[in-house]
Amino acid sequence: MDALIKGLGITVASGMIKNAVTDTVSCIKTQYTWNLVDTTAASHQKNVYGYKYYITDVKSAAKNNNYYEGYVPKDWKTQSLAVNFHNEMFTYNAWNVVGWA
Repeated sequence: MDALIKGLGITVASGMIKNAVTDTVSCIKTQYTWNLVDTTAASHQKNVYGYKYYITDVKSAAKNNNYYEGYVPKDWKTQSLAVNFHNEMFTYNAWNVVGWA
């Protein structure tokens, strides 16, 4: 959602909105559901989510743009996605990603 806010011309600094624009934006929203499963304890599972917003509003300057929030397929096989998934499942720090399946 942060990218969408920036795409609409809204400026946020120190957690406060500095330059707001109000707009109604039509979009196609796609939800991604990830089922994380601990490979050593299959009963330890968790669902996490991500979203893609494809702007379809013909009056919007953001038309035909995609905006992402959360865990999305475009981040597949990145170190950051692996670490974030690990942090969702475990309280200890991740050291290395050893593989993707």
